[in-house]
Amino acid sequence: MRLAMVLGLVCAVVWGNVRSDEPAVYTLHIESQPLDGALREFARQTGMQILFFSDITNGLRSAAVDGKYTVERAMTTLLSGSKLTYRLINSKTIEVAPMRTGPANMRHSRAHRLAHKRDCTAAMGDCRGAADGMGRR
Repeated sequence: MRLAMVLGLVCAVVWGNVRSDEPAVYTLHIESQPLDGALREFARQTGMQILFFSDITNGLRSAAVDGKYTVERAMTTLLSGSKLTYRLINSKTIEVAPMRTGPANMRHSRAHRLAHKRDCTAAMGDCRGAADGMGRR
């Protein structure tokens, strides 16, 4: 009898530590509000950390989240219509950032930034771009 109890406890501990393929489900109660407040409330209710620059949420509102949600479903709902996206950094940390429009646009955007920097540097009569490989003119 005693051996059966010990084996039962060992099995409970082992099975309790086995990770499930099912995502965690949280019961959330977050009203529609400014997005930065909704993200902080999500973090408070789930125990997760959410990283974002405060200026990306300026003027944005979240949808309400009320009920049982996975992290994916809750974040998708909170960020809907905001042109923001998220990624899991680890099991307890989420990063929120602006959506990227695609690899071609990212290359164009980087090229545009470099050209703009060269133009600004030339306009100031300064050649600080040498470290970027732009060199002196």
